[in-house]
Amino acid sequence: MALLALLVVLAVSAPAHPAEPKPVQTYCSRTGDLCYGVLRKDGAIFFDIRTAAKYFPRYHVCVKPPNVRATCRSFPLRRRDKSYGSSVRWYRNFPNRGPGRYVVTWRLQQPLGPPRSFVLR
Repeated sequence: MALLALLVVLAVSAPAHPAEPKPVQTYCSRTGDLCYGVLRKDGAIFFDIRTAAKYFPRYHVCVKPPNVRATCRSFPLRRRDKSYGSSVRWYRNFPNRGPGRYVVTWRLQQPLGPPRSFVLR
């Protein structure tokens, strides 16, 4: 019975919808058909990309921690409603090298646009 009461309390106190993502640093092309950025979702850092069409099947995200070489990983672009995109959770895919500024670059053969960054305290 105590377990049932605890489950009811947790269900009532849990938010109905996840919190809206908060942009840390973003970029959109002049035409708006390519946007990417660093977002904070429920306290976690994500690297998101959105495109108007499937311009490429995969892309790379490179993360350069303070005073360490960058780590790059490849991710697929997937259909999202009427656009394409991807959302990558930082700590599941890239090493945490401690506090400081992390510089993030979205790439194909070359950068898709200017780097974005976030600060880890």
